[in-house]
Amino acid sequence: TAKDLLGLVVDSVREVLHIPVQDIGPAPEAATSGQAGFIAGVAKVTDRLIIILDISKVLSGEEQAALAEAGDVHP
Repeated sequence: TAKDLLGLVVDSVREVLHIPVQDIGPAPEAATSGQAGFIAGVAKVTDRLIIILDISKVLSGEEQAALAEAGDVHP
């Protein structure tokens, strides 16, 4: 849910951006259906188009359940 906190391990990060909410527009209609349904919005930063992901839709229900279960385990 939106209240949950999730961390991801990645191999590298090229850049971290702060994009004001008012600069984020809706995702194009073609990008919100089917396999691209995880796109929450887009923002234009200088000459680049930045795609904002909805992490709750990036992971499958099975993956989310596995993460929730792992989060409930305390060493």
